[in-house]
Amino acid sequence: MPGDLHEMLVGLFKDSPELVIPLVRRIPAAAGQLGDASGATAIWSDMSVHRTAVPRADVVVQIDDPAKLVVIVEPQMQWDQDKLSMWPRYCCVAAYAHGVPVYLVVVTNLVSIARRIPTRLEFGAIAVEPLVIGPEEIPLVVEREVATAEPEWTLLSIWLHQKRFTKRTLKHRENQQQLQDTAGMLIDALVTLDPSLRTQYTDFCLGWLTEPLRAAVKERMQMENYRWISDVGKKGYSRGHKEGLRTGELRGEAKAVLTVLRARGLDVDAASEARILGCDDRQQLEAWLERAVSVSSVDELFG
Repeated sequence: MPGDLHEMLVGLFKDSPELVIPLVRRIPAAAGQLGDASGATAIWSDMSVHRTAVPRADVVVQIDDPAKLVVIVEPQMQWDQDKLSMWPRYCCVAAYAHGVPVYLVVVTNLVSIARRIPTRLEFGAIAVEPLVIGPEEIPLVVEREVATAEPEWTLLSIWLHQKRFTKRTLKHRENQQQLQDTAGMLIDALVTLDPSLRTQYTDFCLGWLTEPLRAAVKERMQMENYRWISDVGKKGYSRGHKEGLRTGELRGEAKAVLTVLRARGLDVDAASEARILGCDDRQQLEAWLERAVSVSSVDELFG
């Protein structure tokens, strides 16, 4: 079942389908076909041929009218092996329906998923080469000029990096500050948009942040009494609040591991400390805590 983060990104592409144009220009075969295309429309996402089953793509975008090509956009928040065979079928049905080239764009905020998706997907005689967009492909927007001129692109970059920048290491703390700065710049930039779109995008931006980052942005932007408008924004707030509580609990476990190690006189270097503080697996932290009382070195703890 798709979660609120997934729904928000689907909503972003449906509201601003032209976002796919700079993405698809990264595909050599599609770049020439695009030419100077600038218009894009989100269209049907029903991928069924017979009514017995109705597989549904997340977002289907037609570029220009008449269509030069069609792009299927699939946000991925978790690994789904079945999608590797479904995506080629989506492309086949869309090509049959529109009679133009069809390209697949997979967007994920997890580097592990981006690296795991094959460069070529096959289902019988159908073959597709997806464009995979992850945090390593699109950097976080840090320039105010870009945030002002391209708020949707900035919002996409926040979605891509919000999960990557929440681990508890010194480098990630610096990145969290940058994420907070970018969110603030984006909210400033949204004043130029239509009020309904501004409200929805503000919900999206705040909903994607963890509770501590969201609180910092709201304080900075004097939004302490901000009221969630969209359903997905309300769900995003609820999710972020729960994540904030879970993050605090995990950090407490990690600090307990470090406390035991240091109390026993063991040397904990910066890399080991970062690894322990950056761990978001409760079972692993509990296992380390049990071992911390008896190991003779930090290397043995990880062994």
